[in-house]
Amino acid sequence: MNPKWLIGSVVILIALILTLIFSLADTNPLVSVVVNSKNSSTSRYLSNSARWKLWWPESQVENNGGIFHFRGDEYKLVNTFRNGSNVIVNPDTHPIPTHIRAFYKSVDSTLVQWTFSDMEKEGLFGRIINHYKRNRIQKEMTILLDSLKAFMNNPDKVYRFHIEQIPPIDTLMITTKRDFSHNPTTIDVYNTINYLRLHLNKTRIKETGAPMMNVNADSGFYRLMVAIPIEKPFRNFGDIEVKRMVPSKFVCVDVVGGPKTLEIARQEAKLYMTDFEKVQMAIPFESLITDRLEIPDTAKWKTRIYYPSF
Repeated sequence: MNPKWLIGSVVILIALILTLIFSLADTNPLVSVVVNSKNSSTSRYLSNSARWKLWWPESQVENNGGIFHFRGDEYKLVNTFRNGSNVIVNPDTHPIPTHIRAFYKSVDSTLVQWTFSDMEKEGLFGRIINHYKRNRIQKEMTILLDSLKAFMNNPDKVYRFHIEQIPPIDTLMITTKRDFSHNPTTIDVYNTINYLRLHLNKTRIKETGAPMMNVNADSGFYRLMVAIPIEKPFRNFGDIEVKRMVPSKFVCVDVVGGPKTLEIARQEAKLYMTDFEKVQMAIPFESLITDRLEIPDTAKWKTRIYYPSF
């Protein structure tokens, strides 16, 4: 055998081995996606384990301890911060530290990056094993981020309710107030509404929309204000006043459900207003689309919440 040819072959073989080793060298693999959502709202869904389960693609989610399952692997949130979380993949077997972050890209879009440290095995064969494990985890993360993107691109899912901004409403209303030592019940609300309706019947003025209400709690006392849209003005009478709606734009939330669902909707509406930099300029009110006395099943109640804002 020609010695020169042999030496050349060895050099080429060594070069190939080095190339393979360097190609499998320790890296910080990265998976990323751009979502059409505010940075603040995206960060909420990455830094809160309770919100992770809303976009996670598999139903087998164990929120106890912040553990999420996907294709046989476990993803555990070990700590969270303002714009993301640190996540350990398979914490009890072969732990892989990962980091998911939300970064500002534009006013209405966010860059999400998910990185993880390379595997622990050393040497050529160890690096080969790491390479295939890394590719598997990267493919999983790609699917998970695609699920996040589909979720975050749908505002109704992000805010859990249909929320929209509508132009000013020129509405004339008849209103009154009642004070209670307890949170007003449905009967309390409709007794107050019927008090207004009795006065409307006397004056022969027609209603033009669903009755509205607002409850303001302060130091153990509750002030209930109810209003009914009407067709034309008339003189105030005792504790009954005629008012015109504040000329402003509105953030509106459509809700189906009872008191607990309504409270969640209020919280989401406030997050929406924060995300879109809306300032509340007057008290919110609820339009009672469903007659709650006729339909006692709270799961069937339809309500539209209005937040006057600019």
